[in-house]
Amino acid sequence: METVITFTPIKISQSDLLDFAMTSGVAQQTKVRAVKCRPEYDPKNDYWKRLRDRITKMHSREEPLTVLDELCTLVPDSKKANYTRAVEVYKRFLRGKTIEWFKPIHRIWRHGELEVSINPELGLVINGTPHVIKLYFREEKLSKDKTAGIIQLMETTLEGYHPEETVYSVLDVPNNKLLTKNQKHDLMPLIRAHALAFVQIYHEL
Repeated sequence: METVITFTPIKISQSDLLDFAMTSGVAQQTKVRAVKCRPEYDPKNDYWKRLRDRITKMHSREEPLTVLDELCTLVPDSKKANYTRAVEVYKRFLRGKTIEWFKPIHRIWRHGELEVSINPELGLVINGTPHVIKLYFREEKLSKDKTAGIIQLMETTLEGYHPEETVYSVLDVPNNKLLTKNQKHDLMPLIRAHALAFVQIYHEL
């Protein structure tokens, strides 16, 4: 009788994998340990969740931009300044553009035991061109390599689910920059290698 080998997948976010890939040496082990030991996801601890969700809902329901201002009055005082700043930047990003909403596809990228969630927040037709957009709110500088990794994973995982002319991109909210693919190399061999390394370290901790 043939033996069937089963395993419980290691489920992580796109940021988890790419943050790991952007480090080296002991820092990689530290990153994996943090992922392995952290508690289950709790929306209450997700600093930017309410704004991400409200932006998505605003576009999908064709609501006015004022709903984002209303949200800023509802969040705890500790978040008001950062939320207000992010909303002002996002409104500047939209200014002067023709925008139509479509629902972006979410999928899982799998490699061996690793399952990585690929979940862009926005599908926007901007001035006639469809864009699938991952929102980035952190003040920590978004490196070119991490941007390329995010876009590569979205392209690889979501290809065929959106129109062929779709532009996969990252909106760097703190700097009001829509970042798109700017390199010709296929990064998937490197990403797959990092995925295998992540799993190896995970099991040895």
